[in-house]
Amino acid sequence: MVFKPDPNSLITKEYQKLLYRVENKEFPIDADSWTVSDSLVYLCIKYKERFNQDFIFTYKDTPSKSFEYKSMSRVWMMTRTKSGNGRLIKDYMDWYFESYSGKRPFRSITALAKIEVIGKYTEYQKAASIINTSSKLPDNIKAYLSTYPETAYINSFGELVFMYRALSTTGRLETEPYKTVFENLFIKYSSTISKDILENITQ
Repeated sequence: MVFKPDPNSLITKEYQKLLYRVENKEFPIDADSWTVSDSLVYLCIKYKERFNQDFIFTYKDTPSKSFEYKSMSRVWMMTRTKSGNGRLIKDYMDWYFESYSGKRPFRSITALAKIEVIGKYTEYQKAASIINTSSKLPDNIKAYLSTYPETAYINSFGELVFMYRALSTTGRLETEPYKTVFENLFIKYSSTISKDILENITQ
C-alpha cells in the first residue's frame, strides 16, 4: 500500500504518515540506519503490542518539532546512540518493554529517559556481555522455543549456539521451522539474542 494523506483529517499529513507507518509496521529492518523518526515508529509499534492500545501524541507541531521527538532525541543521547548505530536505541527499547513491570502503561517517552532506568540497562548490558555457553536462557525465550517441538528442549545459550552453528554449517538454517524461529528470536528478543552473540559466544 502507498500512503495517501487525508485532506479532511484534523492532523497534519506528516502525522498521518507517521501513524500510517505504525499501523503497517513500516520501519527499516536494519536498525543501524534508523533515524529518530524511525525509532518513534518502532516505539509506537512496541507500545501497541505491549499494552494493546495506541501511544498518544501531543499533536502540537509536526513530528520533527514535537515534544515526543525531542524526548526521543534525549533517549538517543542518554543511550549514546549516534547516526549509523541505531541498533543501540532498538536494543534499549526492546529491553525496556520486556522488563517493564508497571501496573499502567507509561504515558510519555520521558519514562525511557530516566537516569535510573538507563543505569539498570547499563548493568544489564554488562551482565549480558559475560554470557557463556552454560548460561541459562531467560524464561520468555525458553517459553517461545517451547512452542516448536524442534527447539522445545533448549534451555541454555550453549544448546542454542550448538543448534544455530550446526544449522548454519549444513545450510538448514533456511528451512522451516528453523528459519522462522531464529528470525523471530533476532527481532522479538534482539536485546538478548543476536547473530553476533550466537556466532561469537565462547565457553
